Amino acid sequence: YIDTGKFQQAENELLAAISLDPKDHIANFNLAVVKESLSKPQEAIQFIEQAISAKPDLAEYRYQAGLIYQKLGKPQEAIDSYMHAIANDPTHINSLVNLGLIYDNKELFDTALQAYFSVPSILALMLERSIRSKSLPQKTVPRTLE
Repeated sequence: YIDTGKFQQAENELLAAISLDPKDHIANFNLAVVKESLSKPQEAIQFIEQAISAKPDLAEYRYQAGLIYQKLGKPQEAIDSYMHAIANDPTHINSLVNLGLIYDNKELFDTALQAYFSVPSILALMLERSIRSKSLPQKTVPRTLE
């Protein structure tokens, strides 16, 4: 339902799933996304926090919390969430960009530039890793005659 934009149906299904297993971090994360999409960020926060409590090391959960806090007009909580996302995944570009935007809005331009300037080097590193992984010799399994 989420992929097709049927957020109300998704919300109902996810609430049913969570009623069966309140600690299901995937259902809680998805419900937070749905609630945010339905312009219900105040309701979304409890579900993203439940997902984070189950899987605190997932950068995407922390990033989603940052988005929700931004919508709620809580920039410091958003900054904290994005910083946690980056701590869990230093290549989390969306968190860096959003940090830059928050600092830019606070007129902390040097700090904003630090976040923005991190993005190209991360993209270059990711590209290098991708190229290297494709250029490594592939292991082959010897074939035997049957």
